[in-house]
Amino acid sequence: MSFLVRAGVWLALWWVAAGSAGAGVFGSDYTAQGTCGPYARAVVATPAWACLGIVAGPTDGLVMPRNVLEVAPGRLLLIDMGGWAKNAGRLIELRLGQDGGRSFKTLLSGLDRPHGLALGPDGKVYVGEASAIWRFDPKPETITRQTVIDGLPDTGRHPLKHFVFEPSGDLIVNEGAPSDRCEKIPNVLASVQYPCPVDEGDKPEAALYRLHFDHPGGKLASFKPIARGLRNSMAIAVEPKSGLIVQGENNIDYRGENTPPEELNVILEGKHYGWPYCTANGQVVEGYQRQIRSCAQFTNPTVLMPAHGAPLGMLYYGGAMFPELAGKLIVSLHGYRSNGHRIVAYDRAPDGRPLAPPLVAKRTLPGFPLQVVTGWDAAPGLRPMGTPVNISVGVQGQIWFTEDKNRTLMVLLRGAAAAAGGSTTPAAITVLPPPASWTGLANVLTPVCGQCHEDFHGGSPALVWDNLVRRGWIDQADTASSKLVRALRGQAPLKPMPPPGGLASLSGGEAALAEYLAKP
Repeated sequence: MSFLVRAGVWLALWWVAAGSAGAGVFGSDYTAQGTCGPYARAVVATPAWACLGIVAGPTDGLVMPRNVLEVAPGRLLLIDMGGWAKNAGRLIELRLGQDGGRSFKTLLSGLDRPHGLALGPDGKVYVGEASAIWRFDPKPETITRQTVIDGLPDTGRHPLKHFVFEPSGDLIVNEGAPSDRCEKIPNVLASVQYPCPVDEGDKPEAALYRLHFDHPGGKLASFKPIARGLRNSMAIAVEPKSGLIVQGENNIDYRGENTPPEELNVILEGKHYGWPYCTANGQVVEGYQRQIRSCAQFTNPTVLMPAHGAPLGMLYYGGAMFPELAGKLIVSLHGYRSNGHRIVAYDRAPDGRPLAPPLVAKRTLPGFPLQVVTGWDAAPGLRPMGTPVNISVGVQGQIWFTEDKNRTLMVLLRGAAAAAGGSTTPAAITVLPPPASWTGLANVLTPVCGQCHEDFHGGSPALVWDNLVRRGWIDQADTASSKLVRALRGQAPLKPMPPPGGLASLSGGEAALAEYLAKP
């Protein structure tokens, strides 16, 4: 691998420590089916006019890529968070040749949970770490960082900073909620707080802020909230002509598969959108029924989205490559439940306001709009479950995005879709009976993990085992290195599960895991 040769032996050792690679394209779990432009084609379902290419993966050193920006033709900047530990992140430069050749260079390391990445009207690149936003001129060889703002909240469940520019040159910045629904004790429903402390005052969390400059690219003039009651705004888009701001809400984690719905909110200054008290079109959040009698004081969403989709990226498409998507609101859905792992495109009104697609299931549940990438369930030997994060439009109109859990950089290009697409049949999986030691661990995990993960809804340890094996969480040949065990231990690039502290936060959890691993 030319990248590893250039980067040196230390990077190879660091990569091995970060987690083993798969046997597919660039060390991923994708098996190619033909090509998409100069890249290997991923076996997923796309419209006939598009295909999905695999540009980079684990053997290129990617650990937890979260964002990508093409700053010049063939020159990309990537944000790799490196995991949820502090100061593990990197800013990477990738140069691409027309024939698919690739050259990687780490520009900065030691970044604290970086995510935000945008090109400003001043030609500078803006980067968001957990507690700060800074910028640099991408033209010189040496990066000179200029702090825009620091001291931002960086603890709790949603510390990442994402932002987009307004036509005025100001930044709209996310400050996520530090908890799921303002519990004093994580995952304990009875501990919800009323009033919620982080929703109060002139510096709320779970809010969108406007970072105003004295002139575009100038000095910070003010940083004030424009809307609150927004649990986690990792998907934000600004319509380039009207300036309309749309937010994609990552809603509260109910156990049910179809509630509460995710939301598309048109942001109006000074409004409160409900978190943690109300969700959807006026439903009181579980845990607040005694304190909240009506949701009338909160602003309802413009569009309801299928539940647990987890919108992590959003933009209005203005590129030349896909006239079929012209002006549409493109949303990447990161979620691992049935409504996630896909990229969709919403129609919009002339001012950019998103339009709801038809309802489904006897007109009671939100439906999907045009699905640009789907058929992305895990299929061992063929592909992993999709985990698209933020999306950006390239110089030629291609759509770039990263997958954090799959450790890949992907691109949507013009081209004939694979004939089999996402319907290709994966290899059959033979699920062996679970070891006796699995029962103890399953009994510890199911009450907590089952609040969010449908895989734990089997009703018995044996059925949960079957679900986890089929979904790739348990490797029957190597249980100690399974994705489940790595997640429980919080090994990069996986977030500690259950959040925020991982297995150590569950009574008897460590002992149950030790027994399971000792007697596989």
